[in-house]
This record gives sequence, structure tokens and C-alpha cells, in this order.
Amino acid sequence: YNITGAYAQTANRFVRAVGEAMDRELEIVHAPGMTRRGDAGRFFFYQTRPTQVYSIERARRDLDWEPQFDIVEGLRDAYRWYRETDYAASHEFDFSADDEVLASLPD
Repeated sequence: YNITGAYAQTANRFVRAVGEAMDRELEIVHAPGMTRRGDAGRFFFYQTRPTQVYSIERARRDLDWEPQFDIVEGLRDAYRWYRETDYAASHEFDFSADDEVLASLPD
């Protein structure tokens, strides 16, 4: 069985879900020249493979199963854990790829 959320997740929807989970308003800006999978994989771990869509219909039918959480709830829980454990203090993140994209955006 595939066990996942109830709907397909796009990169734009994922970014919106992150903003919602963090209670932040955001604006999605598409960076020019960032359309190759290799580039996207630097920012979206799931964009490095060909597109895949998983169905939970068999689990619904055979097991009478429904997801208990959606992507926003899962991200909110992960963000709460991240802040409460001070994970960032012991796991420095390299933002150089993000800085490179921001520098490429027109003014």
C-alpha cells in the first residue's frame, strides 16, 4: 500500500504549506533559469526524480484507512519540534545555494 496524503503535492503547494505551517505570509517568486531538475534538487529534495503520484485508494478501500494529518499539520509539527529542540544551533545549514538564487533575481 502507498501511504501518503490525500492529494498530490506540487513544489508551489509545498512552499505554501511551509509558509502556512510557520504562520508566515509569503510570495512565491520563480527564479529565472532554475528549471533543470538538478537545480531544483538543491532546494526540493523530491524534485530530483521523475514526477511520481501515489494513490491511497487501495488502502482506503481495503483497510478503511484515511490520513490523519495533512502536509500543513505535519510541517507545523516538524517546525514546532525544530524550534523546541534548538536543532539549528547544533546543525548549521548552508544557505549558499539560496543566496545564489536570491542574487540572480532581478531588482
